[in-house]
Amino acid sequence: MSISLFDQTAIWAAPNLPLVPAGGIGDLQTQLDTILKSVLSLIQGIAPVVGGIGLAALGLLYIGSTIPPIAEWKNQNRGAVSNIMIGLVVLMSVSVIVSIIPTA
Repeated sequence: MSISLFDQTAIWAAPNLPLVPAGGIGDLQTQLDTILKSVLSLIQGIAPVVGGIGLAALGLLYIGSTIPPIAEWKNQNRGAVSNIMIGLVVLMSVSVIVSIIPTA
């Protein structure tokens, strides 16, 4: 006797539970709206943390320039400050765009 994974009459299957929730899984538009709202809330939650880390890194690079290991690393990686600034500008742009999009 072979048992299919999709067979409701299999011994291990609960006989009274439906395979699809009572409300259904919804149409594609509802699923896309749910995914978009989840992504937007994730971006809105992560953006301030990443911005704070970027500003702290910039502060450490500027203030720590008098400390020899940081000064040496900064001299070896001259593009680090500009890369952090570009990242922060992109992050702020994305945050503004996300805040403009209606979530209702």
